[in-house]
Amino acid sequence: MKIHELMEVIENKYPAAESWVFGDSIEMYDKLSALVAEGTKTATSCSYHAYKQVDEEIEIGNEYIVLNGKNLPVCVVTAIPHLIQE
Repeated sequence: MKIHELMEVIENKYPAAESWVFGDSIEMYDKLSALVAEGTKTATSCSYHAYKQVDEEIEIGNEYIVLNGKNLPVCVVTAIPHLIQE
């Protein structure tokens, strides 16, 4: 299966899913997406300031396609309840 076909399958199965990367460099995208896919990385965080700068808030139950450093899908995650502390 070619990459564009795989992405089409994923987008059809998760039509409302947005794409995400973890980290701030291609190397981090690869490393962290692998950790998510294997189940080692099960949570994430950011500063409150950064959280408030995002146009769309993360909603419980939303699904996100996790991408690696080549912008390829690695897995799909679902947002679960989280704590926001100011």
